[in-house]
Amino acid sequence: MGELTIFKNNDQLPAHFSDDDFGVTRELSVGVSNMPPMIKLNTKTFDLMQNGETTQLGLSFKAVIIGAGPIARKYFSVEYTGKEEDATAPDCASANGVTPDKAVACPMSHTCALCPKAAFGSKVNALGNKTKACTEYRRLVIYLPNKVKGANKFFRLDLPTMSIKPAAQYCNLLAMRGVPVHGVITQLAFDSNEKYAKLTFDAIQVFTPEQF
Repeated sequence: MGELTIFKNNDQLPAHFSDDDFGVTRELSVGVSNMPPMIKLNTKTFDLMQNGETTQLGLSFKAVIIGAGPIARKYFSVEYTGKEEDATAPDCASANGVTPDKAVACPMSHTCALCPKAAFGSKVNALGNKTKACTEYRRLVIYLPNKVKGANKFFRLDLPTMSIKPAAQYCNLLAMRGVPVHGVITQLAFDSNEKYAKLTFDAIQVFTPEQF
């Protein structure tokens, strides 16, 4: 679940949001050929990957969420060890969560709905829990105004399966206040109560009319 620190005192909706149609908070599909650099989740820390270099963002960071793609899927036949040299492309992937991408050489199924790798129980994780061999994720496009050097300030972050619902709840909380998600600075962090990668979201600052 997300937090709205900026509204702890029941502050009212800023007037400059009153005409916003919330279009940017809806699904935003980003072309593969124009994919921004990645912010990677690495053992409960955030790493920014850009131009072959890695910049550590720490346990949390502040950003503006610009948009999100649909729930997508990816399947690896070999478990990722966490070492960069062991990283490989997925054996099967779906950017739309419905059918495998055209670039996939050997799709596991014609559709994601009928794929045995997408069935619950097709994998047992390190904690001994049944899960899906083909994992779901949701790609965010975010803006980091002051965190990185260079001209590029836009990055992508793939939300792991258990962070998809908290992100949606966070956006819904903002919408109930009449505030678009791109109208606030969001702090993203790992949920310290969970052993797996689950993120938390907290709105910590509303943009002024000049900034918005």
